[in-house]
Amino acid sequence: MHHAEKGRIAAQKLLRHGRRFTALVAYNHISSLGAITALRDSGHKVPEDISVTGFDDIEFASIANPSLTTILQPLREMGATAAELLIRKIGKNEVVENIRVRPELVVRSSTSCPPPLAIPKGMRKSTLKSSR
Repeated sequence: MHHAEKGRIAAQKLLRHGRRFTALVAYNHISSLGAITALRDSGHKVPEDISVTGFDDIEFASIANPSLTTILQPLREMGATAAELLIRKIGKNEVVENIRVRPELVVRSSTSCPPPLAIPKGMRKSTLKSSR
């Protein structure tokens, strides 16, 4: 099964649960496209109803429709750090347990502010605020 199909199936499962959600984060952009297909097939608009974000910022993410918001991982930095750690491990048998890199959020048109919550009939706004 390909990533797009996995993304489509995962989004369908979320929709079947019947719980309202306003955003979906996919593990890569191909799966996010599958998720967008499922959302559209079920009558949802991206990003008006549900925002979608993916990882890695592959080449076509900026030209997809809608263009995909992404979490850009610093792949060059990660590769250079991995090589440095390997050299240190080989040379000094040094062990490093925690490495942190800073990803970057690239906002495009597949995300927006969530739609307002629908207030059930008979419930006042003040009741809704006080119940949180």
